[in-house]
Amino acid sequence: MDWKIFLAILLVGVALVVVQGIAAWLDGYLTQAQMQSRGVTNGWSFMEHGGMWADVFVISPMVAYFMGKYRMDWSSAWSFVILAIALAASLALGYMYQEGGKVTPEAHTHDGTTTVAGWIHGLFAVAVIWTFGVVYFGLTNPPVSKFDIVMMSLLLTPFFFLGAAKFSKRWTLETQGKMQVGGGIALVWALAAARLYFT
Repeated sequence: MDWKIFLAILLVGVALVVVQGIAAWLDGYLTQAQMQSRGVTNGWSFMEHGGMWADVFVISPMVAYFMGKYRMDWSSAWSFVILAIALAASLALGYMYQEGGKVTPEAHTHDGTTTVAGWIHGLFAVAVIWTFGVVYFGLTNPPVSKFDIVMMSLLLTPFFFLGAAKFSKRWTLETQGKMQVGGGIALVWALAAARLYFT
């Protein structure tokens, strides 16, 4: 493990979440109280977003761990395919959130637009999906251990729920959220099963 790389990547990941929080604060969407002072009563603040907390405590440490322990092959053809998929997935999900933000505003999208915090979150998502894709598809040196594949999949399982969750008594998991959570978990374990079977 290269602890310098681990620490650098961890700090960058956490910093990107903090910058999103600053952008949300400047936009008036950091806290529920700040939103309500602007007359927004039906939305979700940055601080209520479960995904932001998961990005700090689950995703950033995981990315830092894999970047510190393994050398990633960023330049292969398969790596670029994974990057293209990461970009497409982030843009598609960003559009879905933007449409949802017209009805239920939140820090990353409201009034039919993606906010600065939303764009930063989208770039963060692309980097994370790309990194995890490289890991799952075995584009590392040395090869990722089976233990690390299982560990990553176990940690990502609750992440998908946290990514959809809002820390508020008003929040309920609706159909789109259930599809997002179920689809994410199914995809992760399908990739894990394939990786474990073929190595």
